[in-house]
Amino acid sequence: PSLSSVRGSPMELGAEGPDLTKRLAATQGRSRSTSRKAESAKEKREVGGRGQRRPVIVDSSKAKTSLEALKICIKMLKWKEFPLGRRLPCDIYWHGVSFHDSENIFSGQVNKFPGMTDMVRKITLSRAMRAMQELFPEEYNFYPRSWILPDELQYFIAQVNKVKGNDPSWKPTFIVKPDGGCQGDGIYLIKDPSSIRVMGNVQNKPAVVQEYISKPLLIDKLKFDI
Repeated sequence: PSLSSVRGSPMELGAEGPDLTKRLAATQGRSRSTSRKAESAKEKREVGGRGQRRPVIVDSSKAKTSLEALKICIKMLKWKEFPLGRRLPCDIYWHGVSFHDSENIFSGQVNKFPGMTDMVRKITLSRAMRAMQELFPEEYNFYPRSWILPDELQYFIAQVNKVKGNDPSWKPTFIVKPDGGCQGDGIYLIKDPSSIRVMGNVQNKPAVVQEYISKPLLIDKLKFDI
């Protein structure tokens, strides 16, 4: 048979092309209209009877030390708080200390990064910063020299004595921070490495000792953390 007599041949398709294009466009238009209607219906379900969007739902059962400030913010924003938790999903889960991957959370947002606990511990943070200083020394030169106790106590003493021997005018101040402490708990300042043994039991309390920064970055003349 000739090419023009075969159904679906280029000649036949060419003749039906405009009509086919119109039908496809109409189908796509109906699909987009249906999608918009579905989204509109979803929004209406989320809107209250007074024409206002439902309040943001916050699970504050694990807020701990930040609970007081969180309550003030929730009240100002007119959100809804569940201080004892909620079986149904919430929009925000506020954790005062850390968030673990094993938490029974299937939707919503969490105010902590998974694995953040490793970064708020002084020893693991110091080790991570050392690794970054080796890779990017100029970008990470803001982090002060640090020593991990008790593992590096003798190394810390030797380095301080060496620098003092080369420069007798050097009179440093060091800050000792317990590994798991926060809000200044257990932190103290020393002028000489030998003071560590007198002022704290280093064997039972792992810590980090650092050169004290005399002019740190402040907010409203106060120190801060992340």
